[in-house]
Amino acid sequence: MNFFRKDPQQDKYFVEIRNSLELAYWVASDSDNFIEFFPELLDRNNLSIIIDNSEQLKKLLNVSKDRIRLQLTGDHKECALLLEDYIQSMIKELDIKQSNQRKNESEDIKYTRILDIDSNFRKNYFKYMLRDVEYYRLESYSKLSSALKEILAYGSCLDDDLESDFADKKRNKILKYLSEAERLILRSNRQLNINRRTKSIAKISQAGEYVVKDLNHTHKWKSSRAGDPTIAFGSGYFSEEYHRLQTEYNLIWQGVIQVQKETFTQINDLDIDELNFLDFQGKQYYSKLNEVGFKINEFILNGMNAYLPKFELLSSKTIKNHLQFLNV
Repeated sequence: MNFFRKDPQQDKYFVEIRNSLELAYWVASDSDNFIEFFPELLDRNNLSIIIDNSEQLKKLLNVSKDRIRLQLTGDHKECALLLEDYIQSMIKELDIKQSNQRKNESEDIKYTRILDIDSNFRKNYFKYMLRDVEYYRLESYSKLSSALKEILAYGSCLDDDLESDFADKKRNKILKYLSEAERLILRSNRQLNINRRTKSIAKISQAGEYVVKDLNHTHKWKSSRAGDPTIAFGSGYFSEEYHRLQTEYNLIWQGVIQVQKETFTQINDLDIDELNFLDFQGKQYYSKLNEVGFKINEFILNGMNAYLPKFELLSSKTIKNHLQFLNV
């Protein structure tokens, strides 16, 4: 974040709170994903897990809310309040009780509202960010959100032959956004690789810039571009496990984008079995995204000895390999 390295204690508070809020989101997303995509697995035991997670989630959110009010100041506080409002809004949308209250509402209206919440948050959040791994990842999210809005419009015009030209234009626009989303997540991957090679630092100048040798290029960036592990564990810290989780997360996200690209590139030629398989792949990626996203935040919070209730994710129960799909 662009306000790091000015007040180390505020930085630590912010990193703890941000990771707590993000972890809360993954827990809520895990439950929503399980109920929406895998209702056949919803037995008494799994429902009990969802209820227990929901109760612990409320405690974590309340603790985070109090900490923002009591511990943070300035940009740290403004950014955390923005994130908290976003997470609270998203969790409300994912809450099964909220869904039941809006059971007569169309899926298009629900998803459009979620995409609007997401878009408004990112526009305000970007001003606090530097061009690092997370920045390009969030830019990729934004492009996928734009693609999803176009997909909703695309579906509404398929039943009308008079709208076929309009549908083709929408399809091309969808593919354009998806290509941009893929390009940005690849850029995020490049930043991850640069971070990985900081072990080959050649020198540190008085200006506080790292100079890293990277084959034919020399990359420079301000040392204020500290990530969560550096804030959490100290300068010079590097974890193979944390880097592996970040890399895996980006690869899963890339898979989400590629499934959509493949679907809309060949949508006029795919038969029902092929569409079902792509749908299966997409659901698997989202399950894995919940699992790995949770582990990233859990890693930071455990390393900082931060408050962390016990959660049991259900996504691991839904992840199958491609051969298992044939038996579904």
